[in-house]
Amino acid sequence: MSRFINNLKRRVSKEQKKIVLPESESRRILQAAERVQAEGFARPILIGRPQNIVEVASEYQIDMDGIEIIDPETYPMLDTFCQYYAKRRAKKGMTVSEAREVLLTNYIFFAACLVAFDIADGMVAVNGETCTMRGRKIRPGDEVTFAGHTLHVQSAQ
Repeated sequence: MSRFINNLKRRVSKEQKKIVLPESESRRILQAAERVQAEGFARPILIGRPQNIVEVASEYQIDMDGIEIIDPETYPMLDTFCQYYAKRRAKKGMTVSEAREVLLTNYIFFAACLVAFDIADGMVAVNGETCTMRGRKIRPGDEVTFAGHTLHVQSAQ
C-alpha cells in the first residue's frame, strides 16, 4: 500500500470518525466495513435490516463483530428524519408520508440524514450502477442537492 494511504489512515484513525455505508447488502461493502473495522481507522455504520446484512456477511465469511447496524424501520429518530426531509422538500410538494417512503427504500437518503443530524461524520456510497431519484437517473458527474447540501456524484471506477 502506498505511503500516502498509510499516512492518511494514521491521521484519521486518531479521530475515529463514524462513516455510514448505506449499500450494506453488497459483499464488497461488507468486506470494506470489515477491513475498516479491523484496521481501526474509522467506525463503519451499516444501514439495513440486520438479519439480511448478517446473512450476506455469513455467506461470505465476513466478520461483523463490532460493526454498528442501523435498521431504518426501527430507528428512534425516523419520524424526526421524515419531518426534516419533508420540510426540506416542501417546495417540491413532499409530504411526511412520501419522505418516509424515500427514507425506508433509499438508504442513501437515510444515511444523509444521519450525517445532517451529526450522528455520523460522513458517508460513502460506491454502487457503480445508475440509481433513480424522483424519476431522474443519477450518474457519476451529476450533482444532487440534499438537505441544502450539493453532493457531487463520482465514480470509484
